[in-house]
Amino acid sequence: MRRCVRGRDRHSLGSWPGGGKVFLCALALGMLLASSVSAQVVEGYIQLPDTFGVFNPPYQVAVDYAPGAERLFVIGESSQVLVVDAISFQKLKRIPILARSICYSSAHDKLYVAELTGGKLDVVDGNTYEVIKQVPLGDNADWLFYNPIVDRVYCGTYRWRVVDCASDSIVDTLEVSGRGRCRAFDSLHNKLYSSTVYGLKVLDCGMDSVVATIDRIADASALCYNRTGDLVYATVSPRTGQHETLYSVDTQADSVIAKFRMPLHTEIYAPTFVICHDPIHNRVFTACPCYVAGIDCGGDTLALIWTSRPPVYPPSGLVCAPELNKVYMGWAAYVVRYDGSTGSLFLVDMDATTMDPLYLPRLRTLYYASYDGRFGVIGCDSDSVLDVLALAPRAERVCMDTIDNKLYFAHSELPSYLGVVDCAAGNVQSLQMCKGPREMVHNSRDNKLYVVTWDGFYGNRCGVSVYDCKSDSLLRFMPVGYVRGGLHWHPSLNKIYAGANDTLGYDYVAVIDCATDSVTRILPRGTYSKGFRCTLLSPELNQFWGFSSRGYTVVDCLSDSIIMDTVTGYRLVMGVSYSAADRKVYAEYTALSVFSMESLRPVKSVPLPPQETKGVLVHVAAARKLYGAVLTSSSTATDSIYVLDTRTDSIVSRFDARHMIGAMCEDATGRYVYCTAVSDTHPGPESLLVIDTRCDSIVSTTPVPDMAGTFAGYWLVPNRHTGRIYVGPGANGRLVVLRDSVVIGVEEWKHATYAPVVPQTIVSRSLPLGSMTRADLYDASGRRAVTLRPGANDISHLVPGVYFVREGPQAASLELQAVRKIVIAK
Repeated sequence: MRRCVRGRDRHSLGSWPGGGKVFLCALALGMLLASSVSAQVVEGYIQLPDTFGVFNPPYQVAVDYAPGAERLFVIGESSQVLVVDAISFQKLKRIPILARSICYSSAHDKLYVAELTGGKLDVVDGNTYEVIKQVPLGDNADWLFYNPIVDRVYCGTYRWRVVDCASDSIVDTLEVSGRGRCRAFDSLHNKLYSSTVYGLKVLDCGMDSVVATIDRIADASALCYNRTGDLVYATVSPRTGQHETLYSVDTQADSVIAKFRMPLHTEIYAPTFVICHDPIHNRVFTACPCYVAGIDCGGDTLALIWTSRPPVYPPSGLVCAPELNKVYMGWAAYVVRYDGSTGSLFLVDMDATTMDPLYLPRLRTLYYASYDGRFGVIGCDSDSVLDVLALAPRAERVCMDTIDNKLYFAHSELPSYLGVVDCAAGNVQSLQMCKGPREMVHNSRDNKLYVVTWDGFYGNRCGVSVYDCKSDSLLRFMPVGYVRGGLHWHPSLNKIYAGANDTLGYDYVAVIDCATDSVTRILPRGTYSKGFRCTLLSPELNQFWGFSSRGYTVVDCLSDSIIMDTVTGYRLVMGVSYSAADRKVYAEYTALSVFSMESLRPVKSVPLPPQETKGVLVHVAAARKLYGAVLTSSSTATDSIYVLDTRTDSIVSRFDARHMIGAMCEDATGRYVYCTAVSDTHPGPESLLVIDTRCDSIVSTTPVPDMAGTFAGYWLVPNRHTGRIYVGPGANGRLVVLRDSVVIGVEEWKHATYAPVVPQTIVSRSLPLGSMTRADLYDASGRRAVTLRPGANDISHLVPGVYFVREGPQAASLELQAVRKIVIAK
């Protein structure tokens, strides 16, 4: 009987011990042929924290002011259009257009969206949110402005395009010599003022012609229109060591009638200025990084409201709430409110740095967006934050609740939150704000979740928060200190172990009793130990190991005492793992160090390829092997995967992944190892690689487009109860749900008992194939030996030797075909 020694990838550099099985040939071939249905590996997606995905800063907003039905249309950098209900502050719709700028026409309930590239203007129905027409502009529009008087949209390109909203067609093209930096609309005379590097352009919208250019105001940084005085105010940023200039322009004569010299600046950069108008009190406000100033337009008097030295970040915008006699200014870490009646300042602790604050008079609310991905609303009556939406959701940390079949995810950067996914329903069950959640661990004995957080959203103590997983409610907070390297739950002792340090930098191991949720022991470490980078817990041997850049520490979990704390010299540890069966711990530095869990000492150093280690390790107990990824080539950005036999501590195989590896995990059987990977050949979607632990080769490569393309899938979390694997964070803030055991094997098929008994090899190709899909077996000379069909394939007539299986959509095309090498031996 002929036997297959092994099926392996043609790039494999490793070797397989002698003696093979017919099943291995069938298995390797089956893995390859299973790729024809590899799209079935993705079962679904879960959006985090909702169904609308990620919107990247900076942001722009257009408004529908319809009373009782106000809406906000939000776009971000390279993001689509998000529709938000301004009253309930709920996300209503996602319009799949990559937008550069937007404006809204209330007369026709249309949204005009200038596409990011392609020079097109999309007309969107405000009722159905469907694109009803596309207008070719020729150039990409940096800004859009809707003029309700003439019912036209002005598109700012190198040439201004004028679009009639009734017919949604271009009716005029204006030569303005330069893109407009900022705009102001004179609603009394129906004029549009736009700043360019060549001066302040004045457009008469009734005639659609440029009627004046004010050369004195070149490259203005901000404009606003004062209807009370019928004036346009313009600020011009100074050069280093010069004064800012504020001009007032008479809109009838289109000439400068006043000039204000603002305070002197000595910064080495030209600051950004913003401006707004209070029509009720006839005041103009302007701000830069050093001050906020108010001008009484009736008497042309200037008063400084607030000054700062040294300068802070530039303000993002100013907006007035005239009915309340308040002015709001957006800054890098807060919103500043100025009360015009009392002259007092108030800080609202919310960032507002990526768009002008937007004020809705009927609702008396202020809307803002920030670089940290928050879109929030402030109640101007109370000057308090009413609600916050997360525009850039991420899932940095994840943890499975195996009791209630939940997946917990956390995002530590602002807006920081802890979310819960119902794995059965496949949706987000709850989302609650908390400060800086990081490491998490689930206690399946008490059904509680332990999360490293700060004490409350505005607290300044770091520790561990305890949540009841039944109600997803916070039970208590324990001030443990700055936890680093992870939390670990000991199931039999019902304890949590964490490496931490205090505000003075002293390192220790904290032991938490889960029955009382209290810190029972603090185990001090050495003075020069540095904080833990990687930790692990072995419940089988009752040991907790922590590794830092200076050394390592071992805790005996039975006595809760440190039994080893040593400094080994500076070495940056990348990842750790352990084998309970072999009583060994593995730490990946530039080499792989092997530690005995009996002597607590290093016993071997396994050289790795002289490239960069990644800390991506997974131990497969069933195979007694350790799988790790190292950078093969920095020029092509590819990794190789090495396989270590934990019984002999020797590398038994190494093969080229042809991808950059992001994360690894084993399947429920321990037979396969899954890897998230990015292709090195071209930017594109990530893939799921499947490694067969029996032959140590990649047997399946499945593209997963919705996993993004820049290492978005840097973690894999298996759910052993449902046979699913969660991958993320994927594109648009979603989790990708994969089937466990994603490769359907091919088994050896034998003739019935009444058939002649002859030694032969039968390979069953059990998966249905499309009519355009072929799989062929070639010998070493390149001659086709067998065309493999769905069902049983008898290959017993083939002579021993090296063969190649080529599978692809077309037999005659070598391109886009997968090739695997198999060896048939007696």
